[in-house]
Amino acid sequence: MRCRQATVLWALLLCTWSAQAAQGYVLRQGLPLDQALEQLRASGLRLVYSSVMVPSNLTVTTEVRGDDSAALAR
Repeated sequence: MRCRQATVLWALLLCTWSAQAAQGYVLRQGLPLDQALEQLRASGLRLVYSSVMVPSNLTVTTEVRGDDSAALAR
């Protein structure tokens, strides 16, 4: 089930990325995923997700650095 949630989230992120988002942005390892998504949203990335699909116990597993939305979503 967790794998399916991650797959759905990945698909949503890829489908909703915006070219204007976050230049030189960093998502730190261990950051709760819902907080990471809110940071991306605050930077201009257009996101649609459900807190049911992104429970508070999921975290960013690898530090992410990028200059564009697609890099951050990956």
